Amino acid sequence: MKPRRRESIVERASEFFNLPGSVVSNMPKIEISGGRLILIENHRGILEYSKEDIAVNTLKSIIRIRGEGLEIKAMTANELLISGSFFGIDFET
Repeated sequence: MKPRRRESIVERASEFFNLPGSVVSNMPKIEISGGRLILIENHRGILEYSKEDIAVNTLKSIIRIRGEGLEIKAMTANELLISGSFFGIDFET
């Protein structure tokens, strides 16, 4: 039997008030535009980077983007903009 994960007060408040997690905490927010651009907010840095695979660290997981011709177009302390042809997005905990 798996141990039950305790929810933080922020997570419970987010659920109670029906607010997106990215609004009340540092949970990641991902926007995909036209199948060629991905914007990730609230990231914690890049773990791996190639033209076929980009791994992005977040507070609770690693977001892995797979595709062809992947390129980081812009990066700030909070946002990451990636372009290319995307095949998949995986979440690794």
